[in-house]
Amino acid sequence: MTAQIIAIAIIIVLLIAIAQIISYTNKAVILEEYVYNSYFNIKIAIQNRGKLINSLIDAAKAYLEHENKTFTEVANIDALFAKYPELRGVSIISNLMADIKSAEASIVATKAIYNNTVTNYNICTKTFPGCIFCMATKKIFQRCGEN
Repeated sequence: MTAQIIAIAIIIVLLIAIAQIISYTNKAVILEEYVYNSYFNIKIAIQNRGKLINSLIDAAKAYLEHENKTFTEVANIDALFAKYPELRGVSIISNLMADIKSAEASIVATKAIYNNTVTNYNICTKTFPGCIFCMATKKIFQRCGEN
């Protein structure tokens, strides 16, 4: 009878250990997926910033050409009778610059989220039992000027 109890106790301990290993492995996989997701969010934010910069360049070119043409036309008209048109290029360019500044803030925020996610993943891989499975750690983004 004691041999059966010992056998049942060993089976229970083994089942608990197996459940813990499965649980831990699943946690590591989930954290790694969060790392990948965070990384791709950074890439998307950087692509959006690039699109905004291209829009700013295009808008600046178009409005500078328009304003140059308008000033040339006004200069050719008798100054006494000319009604000077309102030039909106500066406000559009200012709005685009504000959008780029917002995109930069978004990139900083997504990098911070990525770094937090990587830190959680690395803690999982460096602590027991992750260190037994030899899971590779991930690198965080560093600020400019950091090694």
